[in-house]
Parts: sequence; structure tokens; C-alpha cells
Amino acid sequence: MNRDKINFLYRWSNYEGQYYIGVHRGTIDDGYIGSGVRFKRMYRKNPEVWTRVILNVFESWKQALDAEEHILKDLVFSDPLCLNLNRGGIGGKVFQTEETKRRLSIVHTGKSLTSEHRSHIGESIKSLGRTKPIALTNKGIVKSAEWRQKISNTLKGRTQSLETRKKKSESHLGLKWWNNGIQEQTCRVCPEGWARGRL
Repeated sequence: MNRDKINFLYRWSNYEGQYYIGVHRGTIDDGYIGSGVRFKRMYRKNPEVWTRVILNVFESWKQALDAEEHILKDLVFSDPLCLNLNRGGIGGKVFQTEETKRRLSIVHTGKSLTSEHRSHIGESIKSLGRTKPIALTNKGIVKSAEWRQKISNTLKGRTQSLETRKKKSESHLGLKWWNNGIQEQTCRVCPEGWARGRL
């Protein structure tokens, strides 16, 4: 196995003509597939129909990103066989354009998560040492009066079904307030060094 890391541009393609273009900094045989969400989903379903070709090797990472962007800038939105969702050149960390959001919306419309998929999400969150998704762990963030008023206005006039109220009630069973003299939180088991009650 060659251990020299290189910057290279690659292209995955299948027998139907679909393709994905990307860049990688590593070795050619390090097992890296790609970062494209749509491509990875298709690859995992049927990896044996995909072949990878190294298109070019570059001296620097910037040259590889520039080449990727140059190739993809017109293909992403004009070629339906292109599985890339963005124009490249940024290395996977991108803000989605409105066009990309629209395309993703079309792909995901009408789909619901299976219980297996939900359990995988839960396992990945637990493996990161979290018990709740990031979006839910915003304790300590001070919310403005304007923000609180907006939330209040969106909830006015809404009625919740008996089933929803029952679920919410059950989710709070056994929760107690605990504090450590500086902050407070609710949980079912006392955190180490904390006392019962609110500040």
C-alpha cells in the first residue's frame, strides 16, 4: 500500500452513465469513497457497479480544488447524470445555494425515516457523547424578548391533540430540577456534585 499522500481529482461512474467528481488528499488506496450525499447513498446500495478513475494529481490542495470547481461549475446544474450537488472547489464544507436546496427538497419530498434510520441517527449522536441532537442542546443561550414573542405568537390559537399532550406529559415524568450553585437543569438522575432544586 502506497503511504505517500497526494492531492488528486477523481471521477466515479456507473454503467448508466451517472458520475460523481471529487477531490481527495490522501492515498489512492486509503478507502476514501467521496463526500457527496447523493453519490454515497447510491454507491452503498450497489458498490460493484461503480468504478473510479484518477483524473489528475496536483502539487497543492488549492490546485485540486480549483480543478474540481472548473470542471463542475457548468455540469452540476446542466447535466442530469452528474450526482454532485454543488459546484465544488470548497472541499465539502459549503453553504447550499437555493438551487441545491430546491434539488434536495425534490429528492426528499414524501420520504419518511425508517425506524432503522432513526436508530442509526440516535447511535451516531450517542457515539459523539451527546444525549440530545445539537439543535436541542441550546441551554444557556439567552433569547431576546423579540425572539420569545415570535415563538409565543406562532403558538397562539393552536390546540394540541390528546395524544400529543399525553406524549409531552410522559416525556416529563420523573424529571427533577438540579443545580450546582451556578446553573440548573432538569434530569431524572442527579448529576455528580449537584443538589436538588432550582437556584
